[in-house]
Amino acid sequence: MMATPSGSDIDVLIVGAGPTGLMLAIELAAHNRRSRGHGYDHARPITFRIVDQNAHRATTSRAVVVQSRPLELLARHGLADRLMARGTPVAGVDVHVYRRHTAAIELDDIDRADTAFPRPLLVSQADTEALLEEHLRDLGYVVERRVRVGDIVDDGDGVKATARCAYVVGCDGAHSRVRHAAAIAFAGGAYPQRFLLCDAPVADWPTRPPGRLQLYVGRGFLFVLPFAERVGVVRFVAAAGAQAPQQQQQQPRQEEEQQHQPSNDGEPTPPTLAAFQHLVTDAVGEAPRLHDPLWLAAFHLHHRCAAAYRAGRLFLAGDAAHIHSPAGGQGMNTGIGDAVNLGWKLAASLRRSGGGGGVADGLLDSYDAERRPVGERLLQTTDRMFSGATADSPLSVWLRNAVLRWVLPVMVWFRAPRAANMGWLSQLRIRYRRSAVVGTADGWAGPVRGGDRAPDGRVAVCSDEDGGAPGETAVWLLAHVWTTCGPTAHHLLLFTGSAWATEADGVVITRQLAAAAVAAEAAAATGATAERPDDVGVHVLASSAAQATACRDLINADILVDTDGCLHARYGFGTRAGYVLVRPDGHVAHIGGLEALPELFTWLQTRR
Repeated sequence: MMATPSGSDIDVLIVGAGPTGLMLAIELAAHNRRSRGHGYDHARPITFRIVDQNAHRATTSRAVVVQSRPLELLARHGLADRLMARGTPVAGVDVHVYRRHTAAIELDDIDRADTAFPRPLLVSQADTEALLEEHLRDLGYVVERRVRVGDIVDDGDGVKATARCAYVVGCDGAHSRVRHAAAIAFAGGAYPQRFLLCDAPVADWPTRPPGRLQLYVGRGFLFVLPFAERVGVVRFVAAAGAQAPQQQQQQPRQEEEQQHQPSNDGEPTPPTLAAFQHLVTDAVGEAPRLHDPLWLAAFHLHHRCAAAYRAGRLFLAGDAAHIHSPAGGQGMNTGIGDAVNLGWKLAASLRRSGGGGGVADGLLDSYDAERRPVGERLLQTTDRMFSGATADSPLSVWLRNAVLRWVLPVMVWFRAPRAANMGWLSQLRIRYRRSAVVGTADGWAGPVRGGDRAPDGRVAVCSDEDGGAPGETAVWLLAHVWTTCGPTAHHLLLFTGSAWATEADGVVITRQLAAAAVAAEAAAATGATAERPDDVGVHVLASSAAQATACRDLINADILVDTDGCLHARYGFGTRAGYVLVRPDGHVAHIGGLEALPELFTWLQTRR
């Protein structure tokens, strides 16, 4: 294995091969793939290993919801469509109070035109991990299993662990050895209830609509998630309260991304299928037949967040950094976001330093600054949701059921509250506006600012095969730029403005856009720092075929047509020309009007 200039055996040791660890490995591997085959030979490869103490990948379903934002992140590697083929898109949620249907929460009528993935996906975590590991193998890397990491010592110049490395990233779950080695506090607590879970095929339930989640409440609650609709497998989750037989706790596998942790109240004993059958029949009021269970478990749930996501050369991600209640399906999704945020920053920092990295590196510090507030907010929000849903005092049960019976049916008629809730649940509204490594041009007051997720939309591609004319088939902007330049590049989006007042104005704007494209390519060609991108894809978004033709004559760049002007509107440009620099993780690094473009290049030069 090639030694790094710092004298380490490898650059990065990833501990834990759940979704977070696998995604981080894919991010680093993608940087290597691009450096080998897509045009920047000055970039040295990132050397890394991914290890896991388990002999085999887990086969239980565990986390079964993949939200819209993680699907966008997976799409950067061409994985979203492949995962969707294995799962069930969520059509909506039905709520029942004491067996009576009280509300239907629909998702299809919510305007989510700014993403190619408007609905969450139900799919077994086992399928998600299998796809990620398969893709990692295609990139030339394998998970090293049955590797238990011993002592982890950060000596300032590197880390001594299973291998000598520049950095260690703990993706090793709630009982993280990396977190313990870093002496990072993991404050929080456990929910008092014991929860029961059953994954099983279901027969004789003709009234259950496919693809819809079902919530049954009464004295307790029962949640139904049809995560494998194509084979008829459904998940049931309930609290072990007045409705459920008393069961002892099952000791769960202590694997990355596992949400639950053991208590000490007896020998592990999962619920029986007969007990769950009784529980389901009592809650539903029908007699759907559960058979051949794939997983039966009883467990306690915890809510905790690390006090820091970085300590020197040690990083935390996924369940090692935060564990949430399953409310809203956020845990695994947040871990995938952690991995993508950290991956490109590690690669950029290592390439800038030649391998040793810098403990005070501002870009690496931004990982904690950007991602820990996300984990903390999700922890607070999911805790409130889950505590309200599972509280079992008589007053709490009455209040919860009254809200679901009388208030919710009225609220679901209004799209705005549903859209707001879905924006949070989908993770599409995560933003880093206070981050030190993003910027917004002076005077810019548009809806999108530095640190925001880059909105998506459909564009027409101008191709040489069509003589430079826009194609008839619209494609998604982000999918196009990631396909064109790969998932590791920055992307400079240049907007022409929706209208040019005069032909002379058009000439001026076109020349400004051309100069911007040349400057961006020159900045990349001169070699990058960790803060300055070493690969920039330039894309011009015209508002009409005529504008596209004018740009094509002067600009050597990817020319696209925002035919209905939606993207100009979403980013806040309208008739105004402007620019957006998009990071590899799909968040805006800098944005402003075209007249402020020099500010972008000054900002890149002066970033710490």
